[in-house]
Amino acid sequence: MLEASILEEEFMEVYEQGAFSEGVYELLHIPVFCLIVFGLTTVYFVVTGVQYWSTIFMIKSLHASKYLVNALFVVVSGTGPILGVFFGGWLIDRYGGYIGVEQRAKALGICMILGLTAFAISAVTTFFDDIYITAGFLWLLLFFGGAILPACTGIFISVVPAEHRALASSFSVMVFNLFGYALSPYLTGLIMEWVISQQGQANTYFQYCDEACAYRIGFRFCLCWSVWSVLCLGSAWHIASRQAGEARQVQQFYAAQRPQVAEC
Repeated sequence: MLEASILEEEFMEVYEQGAFSEGVYELLHIPVFCLIVFGLTTVYFVVTGVQYWSTIFMIKSLHASKYLVNALFVVVSGTGPILGVFFGGWLIDRYGGYIGVEQRAKALGICMILGLTAFAISAVTTFFDDIYITAGFLWLLLFFGGAILPACTGIFISVVPAEHRALASSFSVMVFNLFGYALSPYLTGLIMEWVISQQGQANTYFQYCDEACAYRIGFRFCLCWSVWSVLCLGSAWHIASRQAGEARQVQQFYAAQRPQVAEC
């Protein structure tokens, strides 16, 4: 009995390992899933960068009072993403949700527009010297970034076969943590350190760049990272639109066959 129990446990362990590897392999061969996950990873990268670097950027580069900066940060980070999530969920529901091939393509098109708006805002945020304007643009960035989350989170789970959805959720969280939350402060900090290291070196682009300039450049890099979200969501929308077109053709084909069957 003991040997049989050990053999059964070994069999289950090997089976689970095989099922896991096969599940990951299948997930990586679902383009819409991969593109949306990496697009959301970019969103989390930017959001983490805003949470980590925005206060020190406004203090060092905009020379604002730390009390004012902290107050604005609480308002911006506490209301922007939350209201954005509610707005994004309401907007997608208003246009029919994301269930079905047609609605999935429509929802991804809306998310692409929201992402493009967020990128346009992020591209100009660090060019202002007024703290209130900067805080306002950061609020808009977090708002439109948060608006992407409800639909995209639902879509990347819905495109996965039911037996792999738990794995898809775990896999996506791992990617979010590694390449979003963890990578953002580290990579942005490396950029800032490199810019500061160029200070005083002749014939370099950043030879006159001081600490305030380095924070501005690094934070600008972090915000403009959102361009990858636009590219990923745009590609996912293109694939979903093509799938919707193929589904319409199949539906039209079967609809055309019905009168012939009825005549027979």
